[in-house]
Amino acid sequence: MVEEGKSGRGDGHRLHKEADSEKKVIEGSAKRSLQIVNMGEVNLVNRDENDINNHVKVCFEDVLAEPEGSHSIDCVWKLSYCCFNCSKGCCYNLLAILCGIPSALCWGFEFAIIAFYHIWYLTPCLRAYMINCGMMQKYFGTCLQCCIGPICETCGLFFSQITVKNV
Repeated sequence: MVEEGKSGRGDGHRLHKEADSEKKVIEGSAKRSLQIVNMGEVNLVNRDENDINNHVKVCFEDVLAEPEGSHSIDCVWKLSYCCFNCSKGCCYNLLAILCGIPSALCWGFEFAIIAFYHIWYLTPCLRAYMINCGMMQKYFGTCLQCCIGPICETCGLFFSQITVKNV
């Protein structure tokens, strides 16, 4: 009387397997959302891996230089070097502390809006446009075949009867 399959496990085993697979999907999506927030993935050594801000790399030697014959006293040059690097570093760090997180938040919103706009508006509009263009292509192709096709065929037959003889 028991016909639960050849293995004898029945619907209970199938439901258990489905629950396990759903649990794995939920765990997987939770891991993906944790990866977004996980700070262990951030490269703290090379913070510009793709060299997108290569144009902003500014060193003392790129800004200040004394040509031959116009050198200041060595201690002035060394102190200028220290002052330049310290002021640039301190100012950048202060601005990064005060404005970096709000800026990152704003840019995160900006790119989320751009992604949303492309995914939910531009791509469907482009697809609708391509569908309409395909229909218009068929319409105009048919018109050209009906109206201009016979004219072109007649001209082709007319000009094919012309022969050129070299004398």
